[in-house]
Amino acid sequence: CFEILDALASLKSEYPQLHYVVAGRDNSEAFILAARALGLEDRVTVLSGVHGESLTRLYQGADLFVLPTEYESFGLVGIESLACGVPVLTTRVGGLEDYVTDGQDGLFVERTSDSVKEGLRKFMTLSADQRALMSQSARQKAERYSWPEVLRPLLRLIGSTKI
Repeated sequence: CFEILDALASLKSEYPQLHYVVAGRDNSEAFILAARALGLEDRVTVLSGVHGESLTRLYQGADLFVLPTEYESFGLVGIESLACGVPVLTTRVGGLEDYVTDGQDGLFVERTSDSVKEGLRKFMTLSADQRALMSQSARQKAERYSWPEVLRPLLRLIGSTKI
């Protein structure tokens, strides 16, 4: 999250409409202090304890899900984002690298402030039509990970056709 803060600080005059919402951060005091120190207190919202339908609404209200993570096994949050039609800006780690397609339903960056900044800049310069295509692509990609689709090969393997 701190790399994102640094990137936002670099972009705040270029893109004054950028707003960063962090959901689920339990201990947010240091993060909020860092945002304040960078002059981002009006551009950062921290929400703890967000789950279920409230989390879905947050995804649906976003233009981009940003996850410059160091490690993810599968990265369920990425699939959740895609399912809500939200492209993912992320690092090439774990499952994220397997299911995000750069330029189609997301963007890959390195886990540095400068790389996150360039990824955000790239996304912000996309046309409305390009963003809409990324959103549509994101939803279509997530459908490949629905329970029926994930279970279908397993059921074939064990000889059942019922889902």
